[in-house]
Amino acid sequence: MKKTILLISGIFIFLFSLWIIFTSVLRVYYTDTMPDNYEITFGYKTNDSNFDFVDSAETFTQRAELKAKIAFPELSTESSKGLFYVTSNKEGKVMKTFKIAINKGVSGQLFNLDAEGWPAGTYECTFELNGEILATNSFSLQ
Repeated sequence: MKKTILLISGIFIFLFSLWIIFTSVLRVYYTDTMPDNYEITFGYKTNDSNFDFVDSAETFTQRAELKAKIAFPELSTESSKGLFYVTSNKEGKVMKTFKIAINKGVSGQLFNLDAEGWPAGTYECTFELNGEILATNSFSLQ
């Protein structure tokens, strides 16, 4: 009987220790890889392993293949509806709108802006989640 209690106690302590180690490693990993706030970045090419831009910038000469990425500060804990739109600062015109469904466990979203034919100027990108603006950032086309 004592052996059984010791065995069960040992298994419990071992599993509890594994849980502590596992959660600590995940916390460190997500602290290093997730931004502090919702963050919008721009570029053409993404790194295949983490989808960060390898050529991130704020000013672009090429319009084709221009992309925007929203990085979330934490994984989505529930499904929700978002809205991402690009507005021309010069004209005040919405150039592109994306209605998105954000699923549980998602850490960001990548958009192909398809900006070919857009005039030179500054554009502001806005990300809303459930009607609340969470991030804005601007880029320029030359």
